[in-house]
Amino acid sequence: MVHRDDRDDQKEPSDHVMRGLREVQKSIGCGDYSHNLGLIATGGRDNKVRIWEYEKMRFIDDIQGNNSDNEVAIVKFLNPFNLVLSADNTGWIFIWLIKPGESKCIVSWRNNHSLDSISPVTAVDSHYDEETGEFYLIMGDERGMVKTQDLAIIIKEYELKPIDVTRNDDGTPNTKRNPWRFMPIQTVTLDIGQEGGENQRDDDDGA
Repeated sequence: MVHRDDRDDQKEPSDHVMRGLREVQKSIGCGDYSHNLGLIATGGRDNKVRIWEYEKMRFIDDIQGNNSDNEVAIVKFLNPFNLVLSADNTGWIFIWLIKPGESKCIVSWRNNHSLDSISPVTAVDSHYDEETGEFYLIMGDERGMVKTQDLAIIIKEYELKPIDVTRNDDGTPNTKRNPWRFMPIQTVTLDIGQEGGENQRDDDDGA
């Protein structure tokens, strides 16, 4: 659900709900929002990360780690790029390049302290310096260890550019966007991720 919390004249809690989805996926355990990309990511016990458009709640893509029995513990956008990190409850970490319908994992590794010591990641953040091009990933795990990794090589290898959907190419505000739109709460009625499947719902596109 997307809530509006800047007004206090609504009488009922439901009046604050601008739009939302039902039955997105089973047992959502984590999520993240990217202002730069205008996207929402959700992670669940089925080890799937699902990407949604924030403004109209449209389904973008469905991505999954290497074992469907694992649970997604963390999902985090690596702003300002079209990258999202997911980490499961067995210590596996994935970085995904997000493209509608064709997102792919570009790097994965396990958070090892030694050959026989693995610790799931519990906290993630990133920092990008536009002037220097430095791009760092910061992670904390269950053992209390904090690690920093340089991701600048990913930017170079995939020729990534910073994205800001709230602005036009000339830097002026993108007036075509309306993040304040109100829409009926929608229900996902088709299993996502099936071959040939689409995100069919019980309403129009809300344009």
